[in-house]
Amino acid sequence: MVNVLLLLPTQGLYEVYDEQGIALIASYLRENGYCVFMNTVRELSDLENMNIANMDIIGVTSYHENLPFVFEICKKVKEINRKVLTCLGGYSATYYAYEIMDSCAFVDVIIEREGEITFLEICKKIERKEKLNKQKGIYYRNENGKIIYGGINQIIGDLSDMPFSAKDIFEKNKMSLVELSTSRGCFNNCSFCYSHSYFDPEGKIRWRGRSAQNVFDEICSIVQKYKINKFYFNNASFEDSLPYKMFMLELCDKLIEGNINISFCANFRAGFYKHCSEKEIEKLINAGLTGVFLGIESFSEKDLLLYNKHASVRDNLNAIDFFRKYQIGLDIGFINFNPYSTYASLYENMVGLYKSKYLSSLVFMNRLRGYKGTPLYQKIENDGLLIKENYLNYYCYKYEDQNVEKFVDFIVNLFVNEPGDISGDSYYFSMYQDQLISHLKRVFRNNEMLLKLVSIYDEERRKILNEANEFCFVWYGELLNLLKEGWDLEKAKDIVKSIEIGMRMGKYVMKLKKNFSKFTKEVLAIDRTAIFYIK
Repeated sequence: MVNVLLLLPTQGLYEVYDEQGIALIASYLRENGYCVFMNTVRELSDLENMNIANMDIIGVTSYHENLPFVFEICKKVKEINRKVLTCLGGYSATYYAYEIMDSCAFVDVIIEREGEITFLEICKKIERKEKLNKQKGIYYRNENGKIIYGGINQIIGDLSDMPFSAKDIFEKNKMSLVELSTSRGCFNNCSFCYSHSYFDPEGKIRWRGRSAQNVFDEICSIVQKYKINKFYFNNASFEDSLPYKMFMLELCDKLIEGNINISFCANFRAGFYKHCSEKEIEKLINAGLTGVFLGIESFSEKDLLLYNKHASVRDNLNAIDFFRKYQIGLDIGFINFNPYSTYASLYENMVGLYKSKYLSSLVFMNRLRGYKGTPLYQKIENDGLLIKENYLNYYCYKYEDQNVEKFVDFIVNLFVNEPGDISGDSYYFSMYQDQLISHLKRVFRNNEMLLKLVSIYDEERRKILNEANEFCFVWYGELLNLLKEGWDLEKAKDIVKSIEIGMRMGKYVMKLKKNFSKFTKEVLAIDRTAIFYIK
């Protein structure tokens, strides 16, 4: 019997998450009779306790951020067991297979795109001691060391036929949030997103989804086994299905009728508000919707056209107002900087973020990630703006306007030498805690004392964030004005120094942290078990 070890590298991650890619591969292999182990790797020393000497195949999830560490893992694994087959999967492995295998001799195989069927076929070949030549869905080396591509493999037709995802990593890390994958692909085609080329390489099936009954059954099994009530649906957009919204509404009906007391977050498009009736949004809330990730990306019509978004600036503002009206916590997707950014587009983004009270989240520091396999990446390359020296860098591109490029470099490095993580904490207390507060209001809705504490804390949090929003409008606005006049690095440094940007932003973060610590203590004084919901 073939022994398989699936690894999730976590070095450098803010927190461990329930990665669905390897979790679904694990359950698929187990259903087909294979012995699969799963683990996280934060340090190379973690590998010493994983019985690698007795493994036949080791699969590693790879992202651009962790590729150097992934290479170290593969090297260490080969030092322990030189016969083990090392396989990488994920977006980065799929689109940079040749570069990765050129960079690391310890990577034997790249499994492209969704890996369940391909991984199973590899297991069968290893079990039969067959070579991997002509295996579809992989990149491998032949006898001469040449990297060979086996061609596109089949995809899973009906996702409801898949077993529920393995929960090894979830259990070992005692997580309080369950991530569920309910579909693959997307009905839209944003120019910066690789969803279509990843899940639909032959252009045949734009979207595949599980049935509402299938997802409901998985939720029930998780609630019953783990007593968990916090879920995140990681599909491209929750309203997607055939017919439109059917899956979403059917699942909500089942959750309500079954009295399944959960809260959940989901992804929505900005234009959703135009197609959602009051009855439907109330159904979503009754079923447990407390948080939404809203892909608005920009408040500049020029940028929205570049990103091939199907929503206008007005739609973005209306969508934010729509979800706030129903007290649903919001996290917005935002791309402020791209190779074609101008003073005008950046100013429009600043004004939109200010009006929607999101400047204090510092999402305006976000840059476009240049994903290979996307239309926008191709445009950047065709326009001669792509820098190819380092494939590990998502931001390896030039800007049409050199002053904008200098401005972007200054902004994204503004807090690098400041104590703490100002940008990360600002985002956490603004975006993430919007969803957390909404979740807690649902969880504590029958406890008047706890609900009052949540409301008091949220009011104070918003007061601090609004003050920070005003301050950001001042200092970011001044730096933007300097860009308009003609970027001058020394003048920019003087602005930062005179306004004391780092120190004052740090003070806002410290206020937010103190208030949250006070709130947590007050809640736990009433109910010690509440920490499970807050973390």
